[in-house]
Amino acid sequence: MNAAFSRTLRYKLPMMQGGDVRALQDALVLQGILHHAGVDGLFGPGTKKAIASFQRQSGLAVTGVADAQTFAALIGGRPPDVDSVAPQPGLPATSAGRKIPTSWMPAAPMTRIILHWTGGTHSPSSSEKKHYHILIDGEGEPHRGKLPISANVPPLRSGAYAAHTFRANSHSIGVSLCAMGGNARENPFRSGPFPITRAQWEMLAQVAAELCLRYGIPVTRKTVLGHGEVQNNLGIEQNGKWDPLALPWDPQRPYIEVGDGLRARAQEILDALKHPMSVSAPPLDEEEIPPSETVTLDGVPLRGAAIDGRIFLDMAHLVEHKGWPAPLIDVQNMSATIATPSVRFAIVQMNDRDGFTRHWIEAAEVSERLGMPLREDDAGDLHLASIPDDGLRRVIVKRGQTLGQIAQQHLGDRTRWRDLLSENGDTFTEDTARRLSVGQIVILPDGTKPVARSGTPLKPKGITDIAQKIARLEGGGTSMQQTRANAVKAILSACQSQEVNDLSHQAYILATAYHETNLGQFMTELWGPTKHQKTYGSRLGNRSDKEGRLYLGRGFVQITGRHNYGKYGEIFKKDFLSDPEQVADPAVAAEILVRGMSEIGFTGKGLLADLGFDGDFDWFRARSLINGDMNHRGDDRYPGLKKGEGIAKKARKYREIIATT
Repeated sequence: MNAAFSRTLRYKLPMMQGGDVRALQDALVLQGILHHAGVDGLFGPGTKKAIASFQRQSGLAVTGVADAQTFAALIGGRPPDVDSVAPQPGLPATSAGRKIPTSWMPAAPMTRIILHWTGGTHSPSSSEKKHYHILIDGEGEPHRGKLPISANVPPLRSGAYAAHTFRANSHSIGVSLCAMGGNARENPFRSGPFPITRAQWEMLAQVAAELCLRYGIPVTRKTVLGHGEVQNNLGIEQNGKWDPLALPWDPQRPYIEVGDGLRARAQEILDALKHPMSVSAPPLDEEEIPPSETVTLDGVPLRGAAIDGRIFLDMAHLVEHKGWPAPLIDVQNMSATIATPSVRFAIVQMNDRDGFTRHWIEAAEVSERLGMPLREDDAGDLHLASIPDDGLRRVIVKRGQTLGQIAQQHLGDRTRWRDLLSENGDTFTEDTARRLSVGQIVILPDGTKPVARSGTPLKPKGITDIAQKIARLEGGGTSMQQTRANAVKAILSACQSQEVNDLSHQAYILATAYHETNLGQFMTELWGPTKHQKTYGSRLGNRSDKEGRLYLGRGFVQITGRHNYGKYGEIFKKDFLSDPEQVADPAVAAEILVRGMSEIGFTGKGLLADLGFDGDFDWFRARSLINGDMNHRGDDRYPGLKKGEGIAKKARKYREIIATT
């Protein structure tokens, strides 16, 4: 037995507490079942629920009590393999029974089933029911979506079909697991507070089998597949989707094995079912037009669309409504930058019925970037609204954000999350704290003094000492070390002036400069021209080969192309187009780097604060703020590691130096 086990732990009043409770909670965090904010050494309702979830996933008796057997499975051993788990209570051992009512499966020519997770809680919301035909809650119970399966037969009517998969909804059934909301991430894997459960996984195979039987769909990689398989199996680009192929109880299993294993289980269930009622299937016919959705901003209806189970706004409509200048569109990075106010959005590009290209911004991102509450009504429609000016200090929840992070950012102490209030003035419980939603209002307590940034500002001498230590760490000759030291000084000075005082944020900014320029060694892109550089003249906003050479990559983040030089020139109030060499100046480049990662955003993937603060910072996913290559391998500087892992390792080392100087 693991040494951490000394007694059976259960929820009771007064709550049990101690080192064994904390060890139990730490193990639940490692399993991806409990969030870091839940580690408090107290066995409360949240810990009981997490234990029950683990027991359900591991095939143990679901009691919510941490007994010797649970401790052994959780801390001392590996959870059982998915293929060896006994069926959950209430699920048929042979799948001879049916779980989906016939009324849920109207006659319609369907050719494939695409499987998802909602990215939400273990219960289906009104909005989620609009985007999937069948949803499976955390207990493994199926729920019917708002739109019938037959609604996805072309011609698709705007607003009247389930838009579950980008450009792959025609003749396609969408089934989704209610799970993986909060701070779930792909690599290193983290399932967040709402992991998919084994009960859901077994029911997913059951539902797929019944749908295949009803609609005469064969079980193949092209006809029964996860959202994360669509791009490879169907050739339809899906922007990095990975649902629902990462198993919390076996996160290292390759996605192709997960998909094939589910299909094998679905085929097994299908073989046990009788009396097929198939409908002939037509050829595939993918649509280009997203269905319309109801979205309002301060009560004014805006053009909305449903894409991949999420709701988006027409950017042109939003810009017109707000009276903003025309945005700068970066097609390469699929982002749009608004100069006034200075804000950047990730975009999805689709054509409307007249062939006009429209750019769409997710409503959740509009809420984040503009600081506007986002509410969902009973019909699943979304409503954005300005914050009233009544003296209350409000915070708008961002994607993946926890109450602990909000408390750290605004109160200076992550353990004070219980001092925060909901919009209705209620205190948060462990359960409601885990159910934060994007756009939700959190109210800071009365009398709270603003905390502009976490951490303590660095002093000039400290900056110099840190610069020298990092330069010596990276090695090289005297000249190279001096260049690196100067780069570190410029970057940390910019952090100081911009009040970026969080240790993890400072360290990751430095690690980014190391990765992109070897800490100032390559502030201007080396010119060949290479085969790749020869294409600059016809893209990136350049109008000739001369401009391609003039606006080559410069600075700590290698700003490249006339378009980007103009865009960042407007943001920083400098004429980078007439004098592009400015971008390579360490002081200017440092300001671009620091403000870009902490305030403006480079890729539309958020800011440093969105990834947490010191003590709970997402080192791996932070790479997405600069580039989408965090899962790429092959960099000699990080042998055996992916780029995201290598840069994270470097950043942690820099944090250690900053913290001990």
